[in-house]
Amino acid sequence: MRVAVELLVWWAGLFVGYLVTLSAVSGAELAVGAAIAVVGAVCAFAGRRALTQRWTPDPRWLRWFALSVPAVLADVGRLATVAVPLLVRNRGNDGRLRRLEAPPREPPPRAAARRALGTTVLSVSPGSYVVDWPDDAPPVVHALVTGRPRLEREVVR
Repeated sequence: MRVAVELLVWWAGLFVGYLVTLSAVSGAELAVGAAIAVVGAVCAFAGRRALTQRWTPDPRWLRWFALSVPAVLADVGRLATVAVPLLVRNRGNDGRLRRLEAPPREPPPRAAARRALGTTVLSVSPGSYVVDWPDDAPPVVHALVTGRPRLEREVVR
């Protein structure tokens, strides 16, 4: 039963992802999308099993995604104010590396889920990305602009 549920969740996510890329929906597009989502769901399921890792995400982490929307919009604005002068002066901005605070000690499945989902949320913004997040250390983030401290605090708390 768990296998069927996981495959269905993968399929639904992939199918919805496919549908949002369409400009017009037809029967043929729905059939192709459904078939490709089946292939993708099987591959995702097999890949997750091959990793032999278990993730135990916390449902409260969904708020990270809500916090990432204003963070992305703010970073777009910050980057625009930084990029225009840099393009005019023809000088680059290397940004900077920052080590965030360490997250709490957690069981390995929970910690693995935090690293995977936290890396996604922290890297979705155009102004920064996670460079490294080892099992036993806090994340290292490369940032071109400063901001998003609330999101970063939420991910590591």
